[in-house]
Amino acid sequence: MSNDFDRVFKEIFPKVLPGILQLKYGLQAIPDSDLPLEFNGTYERRVDHLSKAVDEQGNEWIIHIEFQTRQDHEMIYRMQRYHAEILLEHRLPIRHIVLLARGRSSMKTQLRDNEVFRGYELINLSELSVDFFRESETPGIILMGVLANFGKASKESVISDLVERIVEYSQTDAEASRHLEQLMIFSRINKLTPIVNQKVDAMPFNFDLKVDEEYFTKLGEKRGEKRGKIKMLTKLYLNELISAENAAAQLEIKIDEFQNLVLQYSPK
Repeated sequence: MSNDFDRVFKEIFPKVLPGILQLKYGLQAIPDSDLPLEFNGTYERRVDHLSKAVDEQGNEWIIHIEFQTRQDHEMIYRMQRYHAEILLEHRLPIRHIVLLARGRSSMKTQLRDNEVFRGYELINLSELSVDFFRESETPGIILMGVLANFGKASKESVISDLVERIVEYSQTDAEASRHLEQLMIFSRINKLTPIVNQKVDAMPFNFDLKVDEEYFTKLGEKRGEKRGKIKMLTKLYLNELISAENAAAQLEIKIDEFQNLVLQYSPK
């Protein structure tokens, strides 16, 4: 699921980003300013010296030392890269030292405040109001509403609205199908795919969706390993040895979904 999610997210998020930057931070996105996602070149991943020390309070430190025979004005930025790598590996405070062999130094030894990584800002999509997404006229933005906070509105009404608006603002049926497939992928995260599938089926158009078939195959059979369990629970249910509620709970699905499985797996 994560690969599907990443693919769709990377495809549609550039359309959503300007609105989120404005809403959360008051920032104006610069059009056509996307930067390369891979960094050019390589850097030395091996440091010159790495060891441990302990201070007077008994706290352990990592001691990182680099030896330089000449000035390197990029050294401060290389050290920040080393810092991230060492911290990720050892999870201890680090003392960085550069030993310069000759000459006077004009190298920076301290980063400016706005160059120092101290943390990141978290945007929890599930805390954003669904209205931010469904009031858009861009299908790629609308469909992300399935990840948002529905407030007091019912899941059925919100998803119905999202599906209708995706279809309304798509230029062609093919575009609508693509966006509805993306909606289906995102809906898996909060287990809303059955509702999405139901709302799409109720539309007065036939959309060629492949994602829902994959989802329901996994839901009903779990790659084969769940098939035996479904058959066993179906048999117990038909022999009145277990309730539909109990069987559905064991399969982690809704009662009506289990009853649909009973129809599929019942002896003909």
